[in-house]
Amino acid sequence: MISSQIPDSAWIDILQGKENYEFESLSLKILLAKLRLKSKIKPEDEIYYLNELKLLVRVQNGLPGMQRDINKIITRISNNSNKVLFTVEETSQLIQSNKKLLIAGDELLLKQLPKGNWIAGTIPYFIGTNGGIKSKNLLHVNILPEFVEDFSIVEYDSESINQVYNETPKNGFTVLIIPATSPIHYSFALNTLNYDKFATSPVIGWISGVSIEEIGTQTAKVAFGNSLKLSSDTAVAVHIQLPENYYAEISIINIFEQGSGDTITFSEDGFSFTNCFINGTLENFAEYIKRNNIDTRLPLVAEFDGLSINTSFQKIDLERNIVELYAPVFKGTTYKIAKPLNNYETALNERIKSIETNTIVFSCNCILNYLYGELEGKKTDSITCPITFGEIAYQLLNQTLAYLKIEKHL
Repeated sequence: MISSQIPDSAWIDILQGKENYEFESLSLKILLAKLRLKSKIKPEDEIYYLNELKLLVRVQNGLPGMQRDINKIITRISNNSNKVLFTVEETSQLIQSNKKLLIAGDELLLKQLPKGNWIAGTIPYFIGTNGGIKSKNLLHVNILPEFVEDFSIVEYDSESINQVYNETPKNGFTVLIIPATSPIHYSFALNTLNYDKFATSPVIGWISGVSIEEIGTQTAKVAFGNSLKLSSDTAVAVHIQLPENYYAEISIINIFEQGSGDTITFSEDGFSFTNCFINGTLENFAEYIKRNNIDTRLPLVAEFDGLSINTSFQKIDLERNIVELYAPVFKGTTYKIAKPLNNYETALNERIKSIETNTIVFSCNCILNYLYGELEGKKTDSITCPITFGEIAYQLLNQTLAYLKIEKHL
């Protein structure tokens, strides 16, 4: 019976008028009108109205008009199951239905949302089901699974962020959002590796941002759904507890690897440098890049036991002879310019196709991948996500796609 494919939650949305259809069946239209009126008078009897509606559908399931109406509902449910871009009104309905949400979008939209179980970061760039898009009218929403238990929202500043791993649930994970160019952004990036219990629990998230043309005039922010606070100088995190039979796992997709060129090292940790060591010889970093005509769309790459970690170029200031980076480099680490790619978009999609994506509940992709890969209007295979000013997968990353899976123990 095809009507059995429709969950009760979908029928309730129809009863409450949250989902509207042009139904063909006259009996269905009449009953819906009657039940909606009853529901306004005695909303506490909703379960009885639901059963009355389901009985009619079951009895008339064989009629062509009812079959077409049922197929309309099933088709919309199927389409909505993959939907990630929502209007403010749609997102507000999700919040009011007690969904647990991770949201990305323009600040003006976030300010219109009601209180609830959600956290957010500002950004107007996304990969939706139809491909890359910039929008100040839509929100990217990750709806967490119903089996997620606790959803504890916490605020961190530069002094307390070092406790994030101590406070992540033992059987769960943390989603952390930090505003770009804030003191906590730099503190987290430089010091994460020294945090107590670093990497002992899954911590994933992103650096919030603004439109490229608004950099310098607008400020990145994070939002707290429990208080509706927006902040430009503290981080928002949600600690999420999982049932005992589930576990969370973080992975990344990095399409870059070290090239065969010079080795580059630094005398200290940091985001900006005048000098570096090229094959052990002290040189001016900006002049080295100019002299060798280095494509700064390619990041610096460090290799750690087969794992490539990128540090991307932000700005080459030839007047001041300073190179500014989007993430820190670390003293004692060997870097090389990444190997060039034949095709940015193809390289990214080939890597995505190589992984199982069905259990991914959250992912984020770097703004530099979006810009350099010219991803506007283009899909990243089956992964949809906010585009970010930095990715958090235990530590701060650049030009990387980070994702989190929730799976059952065998």
